[in-house]
Amino acid sequence: MKKITKIFLVIIIFSFFITGCTSKKEENLTDAEKFKKEYESLNNKSDGELNYLKVKITKDNPIVYTTPKKVIAKINNNDLFVLYLGSAKDNESRKIINLLLSSAKDNNVKYLYYIDTKKYDSSLDELKEALNKGDNKIEDIRKTPSILVISKKEIYEKATNFSNNGEKSNKNQFDCLFKCLKEESTTCEKNVC
Repeated sequence: MKKITKIFLVIIIFSFFITGCTSKKEENLTDAEKFKKEYESLNNKSDGELNYLKVKITKDNPIVYTTPKKVIAKINNNDLFVLYLGSAKDNESRKIINLLLSSAKDNNVKYLYYIDTKKYDSSLDELKEALNKGDNKIEDIRKTPSILVISKKEIYEKATNFSNNGEKSNKNQFDCLFKCLKEESTTCEKNVC
C-alpha cells in the first residue's frame, strides 16, 4: 500500500512539474512565436471537412495580436497601421500567409496587427462600423484573408480576394499596401493597388 501511495505521489508531482513547465513556456512566447505555433500546429491536419494546408512561418515575423477594441482605439487615434484579418483555420489565409510575411519583411514592416476572425466573430461588427465611417467601405469584415492599411479614421487601402490571383500578383498587391504604409499615406493615392 505504501509503495502504491509513493508511486501515486511521484506521478502527481511529476504531472504538476510538467504542466507547470509547459504553461510557463506558453506564457513566455512572443506574439510572433505564438502566431508561428498557431498556424504550424495545423499543418497536415484536418477538421473532418477541411484539410489544412502546410505553412512554414518564421519566428521573427511582424505579427502582433490585437483585438477589435484596440484597433478601434488606433483608428480613433489617427494611427497609420496594417491590419491582417484571418485565421489559422482558414485555408485562404493559409495560402497567402507566407507571401504576406515575406512581403512585410522585404518592406521592413515592423508590425502587422492580427485579428483572428474566428476568435472575435461577435465583436467584428463594431470594428466594421468604425472602419466604415470614411469613404472607403468594407462590405464583409469576416471575409478572410483581408489586409487593410488604415489611416485617418478610415481604410486607406485594402486587399482581399487572393485565391484566384497568381503569386506575383499577390506579392505586388502586398508590396503596394506596404508602400502606402511606408509613405505614411501622404503620397500614396487611394486604391492605387
